[in-house]
Amino acid sequence: MGPILGINYVTATGDGMDAIKQQIKDDIEYYATLGVSSSGGVYARTGLNAGLFLDYYFIDNIAFSTNFSYSQKGYVVKKSFKLTTGYDYKIEEEMKVNLNYLDFPLLLKYHFKNGVELSGGLLLSFLVSDKVITEATEIYETIDSVSGNIVTVTEHTSKKEEYGDVIDTKEPIEVLTGFQIGISYTIKRLNFSLKFNKNSSFGDIQNIGNNKNITLQFQLGYVFKKRQKTKN
Repeated sequence: MGPILGINYVTATGDGMDAIKQQIKDDIEYYATLGVSSSGGVYARTGLNAGLFLDYYFIDNIAFSTNFSYSQKGYVVKKSFKLTTGYDYKIEEEMKVNLNYLDFPLLLKYHFKNGVELSGGLLLSFLVSDKVITEATEIYETIDSVSGNIVTVTEHTSKKEEYGDVIDTKEPIEVLTGFQIGISYTIKRLNFSLKFNKNSSFGDIQNIGNNKNITLQFQLGYVFKKRQKTKN
C-alpha cells in the first residue's frame, strides 16, 4: 500500500467530438473563401492524478489491486481568426473542458519473478467537477484618440462556466464504467507504472452522445508496506 502521483494524457473520442472537428473544418474552409486566415482543432488534455493504492496478494504472485485517486480528464478546443484587410484583427480562443473524477479500479495483478507486474480489470469513475474555462486574446489596431496614430490593443478575457451551460443542455454523466490495463515495476519502495484507461460516455456534446475519454497514465508510487511471500 502507499500513495501514488502521476500525469494523465487524455484524448476524447466519439460522435460529438467528430461533430466539433467537422464544424471547425467547415469554418476554416468558409473563411478561406473570404480570404481570411483561420485555424483550430481539438486537442488532448494533460492533467494530474493522485491518490492511494492497495495490493492484496492472496497468492504469492497474484493480487487483488485497487486504488482511489483523483483524476483530471476532458479535452481542449482551440480556434484562431486573423483579418488583415484594413485594420489588423486577431483573436485566439482556447476552451478547456475539465472533467475531473475519483477513479476506483478493481483489478487483478500478476507479479513476475523479474519484478514486472501486469494488471487489468474494471474501472469505476465518479464525477467530482465539470468546469469549462474559456480564455480569449484579442489583438487589434485602432486610432488613438489623442495622437491620431494607429495603435495596437491587446485584450484578454477569461470565464469559468458549468458544462451544462456551455457544451450541452444536459449535465455530464456522474458515474462511468470502463476498464484499465497496466504494467508496473518496483525498485526498492518506488513503483513506476504505465496504465491505459477507457471510460464509457461522459455525456452529450451539442445533443450528440457516445463521447469517451481515453487516458494514458504515468504514475509513481511509494510502497509503505511490501508484500510478504508465503512459506511452503
